[in-house]
Amino acid sequence: GDSRTVQDQAATLLTLSTENGFAQFAAHGTILKGWALAEQGRKEEGIMLMRQGLEAMRTTGAELSRPWFLALLAETYGRNGRFEEGLEVLTEALALVQKSGERASEPELHRLKGEFLLGLFHAEQV
Repeated sequence: GDSRTVQDQAATLLTLSTENGFAQFAAHGTILKGWALAEQGRKEEGIMLMRQGLEAMRTTGAELSRPWFLALLAETYGRNGRFEEGLEVLTEALALVQKSGERASEPELHRLKGEFLLGLFHAEQV
């Protein structure tokens, strides 16, 4: 939850992984940098970086930890009242959990889905 520390560590990860040709870890660093920026109020820039990192991760063929990174993106959407976009990301993440069997993020994905559905329900009531 400490966005400044995450931003610093993401910068280090990006530098080291770029210098050494580790594309997957550079993608992770981009996602984390985006999350940190979004948490610091630079929402659109952060979301854009998170999406770029997720796309870069996809091009490496890496799937490990992808559901967790998708949960971070969905949570960022949710914090900004963008529940429908968050639900789209969660749908992708939950499908990936089913396909890969990587279930570590599954409870968090379901928790976020419940919050977003509630958020949409309350928005419709207004």
